[in-house]
Amino acid sequence: EELVGLGRKLLNFPTNLSDVVEEHFGDPESYSYLNFRFCCTDNLGHIGVEVTMYDNWDNAVSKDTRSRLYVLLPIEPAGLDEFAKGLVLMGETEQGSVVMKVV
Repeated sequence: EELVGLGRKLLNFPTNLSDVVEEHFGDPESYSYLNFRFCCTDNLGHIGVEVTMYDNWDNAVSKDTRSRLYVLLPIEPAGLDEFAKGLVLMGETEQGSVVMKVV
């Protein structure tokens, strides 16, 4: 359900330079969290995805003990459409995998 929704939001993205699609999975205050933020990276309409992940930390100790990852990846526009269609198919069939092609 979440994958289908994200895939549909990303089809034909972006239509304006200010368009942003953001989707998160999990809770940043719990055991694991994943956030995707798709946006234009310049005035030419090049697309990037900011990926943020937190994992495997103990609330009782400190938020500083968790593993963290933050990256900004450039994406091929045709690759994003392929990724979006793959997300929709995977979400509807509940099987398979999908790969995002980065530049």
